[in-house]
Amino acid sequence: FEPGVAEISSNSADKLTSMASVLYERPGLRMDIQGSFSQNQDRQALALSRLQKLVRLQQLKEQNLDVIPEQDVSSAGNISLEEYPRYLGLAYEDSLAQEEKDTSDTVSEVVAEDAIENKNKDGAELTIEKEPLTVEFMETQLLKKIIITDEDLRLLAIKRASNVRNFLAEK
Repeated sequence: FEPGVAEISSNSADKLTSMASVLYERPGLRMDIQGSFSQNQDRQALALSRLQKLVRLQQLKEQNLDVIPEQDVSSAGNISLEEYPRYLGLAYEDSLAQEEKDTSDTVSEVVAEDAIENKNKDGAELTIEKEPLTVEFMETQLLKKIIITDEDLRLLAIKRASNVRNFLAEK
């Protein structure tokens, strides 16, 4: 399996087809099927997949479709390389807004302190120009917030085993 994916690849399908033939020819032969995962590779791939889902959700929101975070976002069209930074930025802003909402009490105190610090000695307002956020920075920050649990990996392994069993049963 490709990292983070439970679907059977065409290369694996060929091997499983051969295995199905052997099982058919020897009906008394029994086989135990157990899914597995790679702790690091699958965890990273699942996190990247969730990041892409967050970006696609922004595309669906922009198209004024009713969106719930758990829904399948495959109905969203492909996002071009030109559109990706914009949708990623929207996902990043949503993440910041959620973070602010989660810490609203402390944010108001920090904003008040920042307002004081943003004045020079004469009390004149200082203007601080922020550089635009890079795609790499936003991806890194969002990926830090995406948590892939051991349960997520266990469910991936179960889905893989189920897909193999179903594939063999169909042959």
